[in-house]
Amino acid sequence: MPTILVIDDEPGVRRAIGTILRMEGFNVSLAEDGRAGLNLARQLNPDAIVVDIFMPEMDGLGTIRHVQDICPGIPIIAVSGHGAPQKRDCSPDFLSMAIRLGATRALYKPFSADELVSTIHAAMRETAASPPVKRIAQDCPDEESIGEDEPALRPAIKS
Repeated sequence: MPTILVIDDEPGVRRAIGTILRMEGFNVSLAEDGRAGLNLARQLNPDAIVVDIFMPEMDGLGTIRHVQDICPGIPIIAVSGHGAPQKRDCSPDFLSMAIRLGATRALYKPFSADELVSTIHAAMRETAASPPVKRIAQDCPDEESIGEDEPALRPAIKS
């Protein structure tokens, strides 16, 4: 079964997510903050990561950026109770920020067990179906640009 790394500073939430995922047959590892999560990600190379956005030491946004260097292409599910739809008028949408930084999916807390499990499965399917963008970008040196100034492509680009 796939291994899921859960990174959340709230012990009750972390344990609850772990319990739900174990009941669904996943192998689960738990980390209490971003730094501990990065250490476990290096050791385990998990199949997916669930990460809270607001944590001490290293927040979820920083964790997402670092995870992409450690485990390129891994499905990341960002979770947060801040910036939830009912509170958007007074706070930024941190989960949208997480998606822009590379999270595969996002969930607002509170969420149901079914929402969590289906989101993890969907993120894993989505990531398996497409190669990681970061890896592709690393294969193309910065000094080269695909199609850059190719005379044969100019008419197609202009139209």
